[in-house]
Amino acid sequence: MHPFPEYLRLGIPVCLNTDDRGVWDSNMTDEYFTAVTSYNLTWDEIVQLGRNSLTFSFVEQPVKQRLLEEYDAAVIAFEKKYGDDQWAKTLAKVKPISSGYATRTFDLSFDSK
Repeated sequence: MHPFPEYLRLGIPVCLNTDDRGVWDSNMTDEYFTAVTSYNLTWDEIVQLGRNSLTFSFVEQPVKQRLLEEYDAAVIAFEKKYGDDQWAKTLAKVKPISSGYATRTFDLSFDSK
């Protein structure tokens, strides 16, 4: 029971990170999958987590601004690609992969053929 969804919903800045990829064999996809399936996050909350990662990062303001603009453009492109009633057909073309963490924790394993 982690309080991060309550913090997020109260407007306290939170983001997702991999703690130690070498030890946990996880990646950011694993972190988002875990957060969505464990805490029932909305699309807007998922987008906010990504934005928070950049907004509160320790990087120079011009770089931060460029990264935020690129992020916003990527979110819009994603929504255009997968946000209509044909999303399942479009998504069927995406080849899934799984990390060691996803295989161990969620029993997700995809054929590599």
